[in-house]
Amino acid sequence: DCIIGFALGLNTSKTGFNFSGFAPKAKKILVDIDEGQLHAQPVKPDIGIHADVRIFLQALLRKIKAEGLKFNPSPRWLEACASLKERYPIITEDYFRDTDHVNSYVFMDRLSDQALARDIVVAGNGIDAASYWQAFKVKRGQRCMINGNWGSMGWDLPAAVGACIGSNRRTICVTGDGSSQWNVQELLTIKHYNLPIKIFILNNQGYTNIRMTQSAFFGRFVGADKASGVSNPDFSYLASAYGLRYSSIQNNAELEKGIKGVLADDVATLCEVNISVEQGISPKASSFKRDDGVLESRPLEDMSPFLPRQEIWDNMHIFDED
Repeated sequence: DCIIGFALGLNTSKTGFNFSGFAPKAKKILVDIDEGQLHAQPVKPDIGIHADVRIFLQALLRKIKAEGLKFNPSPRWLEACASLKERYPIITEDYFRDTDHVNSYVFMDRLSDQALARDIVVAGNGIDAASYWQAFKVKRGQRCMINGNWGSMGWDLPAAVGACIGSNRRTICVTGDGSSQWNVQELLTIKHYNLPIKIFILNNQGYTNIRMTQSAFFGRFVGADKASGVSNPDFSYLASAYGLRYSSIQNNAELEKGIKGVLADDVATLCEVNISVEQGISPKASSFKRDDGVLESRPLEDMSPFLPRQEIWDNMHIFDED
């Protein structure tokens, strides 16, 4: 019905590349202190409010209080949400069929079960970000920071250092094998100051997003894995070189015990998590190549793996008769 964005734009990281297909029935309202951001979006807002978000929210809350407005969602809406949640679970049986590797979504689900409410959680981009957004269940009191939409590799380790020092709280850092190498010197910072940082490196032998894109459109890999020019160090040697404790988790069956061992104390630890090179991001906004070679994107409700066309239509018209 209505989308309100506070200090954020309706750019491609939020709308996908099918701009006309983004929430076509919803009224879109943006609030931003930078007036230029109200006019520079691929999806134009129906209402643009040039204001400081803090001042706007303070005024909005006063108005809500003065009017005596209460949050009262309709039972029909809650039923529809519960139905979608039941029909499309985050963790599916498919994620347990590979007994030789860890599924990143199952990992995030299990990590969130064991992480404490006082922990800070930092994740980067790529498969760790996608898995975190979908499967990590945030506890009240946890502070979670993520870098997925920016996609700047190497952000996660220094961010974890800053978060840990700034808050004086134990910090859990989930990063990818590729991203961890961009600021690997921060491992020395962690050791030098004996910071209580737990590093989980999701090792899938290369770059997931690059592999998926190149597989879909180009039929060969360049700079995506060891065979095409990108390889990893031995992470056990890397941890030893910096004086960090090392552990590994090889498959889903080892997750509970492996995570518990890492989080049992506040000693700086590097834990390597064995992710299959075959595992992708799912569900995923996707594009396809038309017969004329032009790439075309599907709307956000039509993600890969694709649902039957009638099922998508039914989902998008749940409230037509309300």
